[in-house]
Parts: sequence; structure tokens; C-alpha cells
Amino acid sequence: MLDPLTAISLAGTIVQFVDFSSKVISKTRELSKSTYGAAEEEYNVEIVTGDLLKLSQDLRDGRASGSDDKDDQKLEALCDGCISLSEKLIARFQKLKVRPGMGKVHVLGQAIKTVWSRKELDQLIEQLEGYRRQLELHVFVSFR
Repeated sequence: MLDPLTAISLAGTIVQFVDFSSKVISKTRELSKSTYGAAEEEYNVEIVTGDLLKLSQDLRDGRASGSDDKDDQKLEALCDGCISLSEKLIARFQKLKVRPGMGKVHVLGQAIKTVWSRKELDQLIEQLEGYRRQLELHVFVSFR
């Protein structure tokens, strides 16, 4: 017979396994039906990230390069950080996509990678959101 702490630990492990398995199965179904090669949530974030990347590039390129103005330098640094992080996030999404003709085992593998990567993706998205807010604030203040 198991002592109470071992039983609780075992029950917790089983619950985690069932939760993980249900997420993988759900993601596998979603990837199998996807026309974009990615789950809808990841696809939407990738589209928004690509748009933010383009806007950051345009904003950076529209400013006088090498300007001595501190505000311009800060904006350029923010744009550079946003561009770098956006490119990293988009590259990460590309690695998680399902390619046409991939078998069910590959789709399952991509689903597992997507579920495992969720925490990392959420952190990158949160960092990118911080850049977006800072860029928004900087542009807003520059119009005053």
C-alpha cells in the first residue's frame, strides 16, 4: 500500500500526463485540419508579428539614420529590438508548421513540439507586446 504522499504525487503525475495528452491530441487534430500548416492561434500571432515587424522596419527606416537626437536613437533601439524579437518568433513558428504531405506521425510530432514550446512562445509574445507598447508610447509622445 502507498503512503499518502506517494499516492498524492502519483495522482498529480497522472493528472499532468492526462492534461498534456489531451493538449497534444487537440493540437494534432487542429494541425491536421489546418490550411495554413499551423494551429489557428499560432497562425494569428504569426500574422500580427509579421505586421509588427514590417511596421518597426518602416518606422526605423523612416527616421534619420545616425541622428544625434536622443529620442531618435531610443526609437531606433526599440525598433531594432522589436525587429530582432519578431524575426525570432516568426522563425520559431516556421519550425512548428506542418508541411504538406507530412504523415500522421510527423503531425503528431509537430503537435508535441507546439505544446512543449507553449511556455517559450508565450514569453516571446509577452516580450514583443512590451516592445509594441513602448513603440506606441514613443510615437504618441513624439506627436505632442
